[in-house]
Amino acid sequence: IDFKGVNMVINYDLPSSAVEYIHRIGRTGRAGHRGRAVTFFTEDDKPLLRSIANVIQRAGCPVPDYIQHLPRLQSKQKKKFIKKPLTRESICTTPQCFLKKGKRKMKTAKENTEGKKKGKNVNKSETASQS
Repeated sequence: IDFKGVNMVINYDLPSSAVEYIHRIGRTGRAGHRGRAVTFFTEDDKPLLRSIANVIQRAGCPVPDYIQHLPRLQSKQKKKFIKKPLTRESICTTPQCFLKKGKRKMKTAKENTEGKKKGKNVNKSETASQS
């Protein structure tokens, strides 16, 4: 896929290899235009950083010293990361107030369903009209 006019790529997950990194950031700065790439990483990603930092450095971009001094990854470790990338917990982007509201709705729906199974009518409007 060729996206035209992309001037920034943001990697929310660190690519598992330098080749994958190049592929991802290759979407920006095409045809002589400038582009930027921002990559987020965690402590768990550190073993993969060194090879990606080498690619960045060879392209003439600055790399922080602490990344340059990270230990090199052995080929067995690289293969392991490529075969089975790190698993991460999901990040919930739904505001808490909506989550709580959704839980209340689910609880009410469940209570209504259980009431109907038992032969009871839990719906407030129906119980009010019956009295």
